[in-house]
Amino acid sequence: MGDITLFDILKAIDATSEQLFRFQDSPLAVCPVGAHIHSALDDYLNDAKLAMYHSLEKVSLQNVYDRIAPFISTEKWTPKSRDTFPIKHNSQPENIF
Repeated sequence: MGDITLFDILKAIDATSEQLFRFQDSPLAVCPVGAHIHSALDDYLNDAKLAMYHSLEKVSLQNVYDRIAPFISTEKWTPKSRDTFPIKHNSQPENIF
């Protein structure tokens, strides 16, 4: 588990495709924004994607397990008790990185 990174998992499910940041494939050429949106954003989005990949390469599945393990041993959660799960369904996720 310690050798598998979140980036490995991302690659395994083929989520490293160009679909990470998706917007209209064929914007209208007559629209001044649409005609230039790719040239304006593509470099920035590629940099952001690479930064995310590098960040995920530093997080192992063992790291994730280590953060979850204390809750697994103390919470009496089963799929039937979903309504009593301690994390609110619509809450913002905690920044774990």
